[in-house]
Amino acid sequence: MIGIEYDKEVANKTMNRLRKYNNVKIIQGNAVYNIPQEGTIFYFFNPFTEIIMCQFSEMMKKMFQNQKDIQMLYYRPKQLQVFQRDPAWRVQKFEIPINNLDYRFKRLHKYRESYRQYAVITFA
Repeated sequence: MIGIEYDKEVANKTMNRLRKYNNVKIIQGNAVYNIPQEGTIFYFFNPFTEIIMCQFSEMMKKMFQNQKDIQMLYYRPKQLQVFQRDPAWRVQKFEIPINNLDYRFKRLHKYRESYRQYAVITFA
């Protein structure tokens, strides 16, 4: 498992917290330019602005154009339109049942609905 975190402090804290796991690697840097070539499943939690998400989408297409088994799991997808309007991608939207949310998200009444949404994105 490879995580990419732009914020150096967050990346360092995450590295320290997960250092006992040999199968976890944290990369500090820009996700657009640090996409692991060996990756097949990519997860993000509403990470980018629309501009950066467009750059990420283009880089994914460039890197994995001949590898159709790529999956992206996009939780709380604020920039989903980037993938929806691009015919290279297939987007499936899902919703987590309210009873399955972690207790921390159940308390966030104002944002609760957005924490229930996620999408699976694959090549079309």
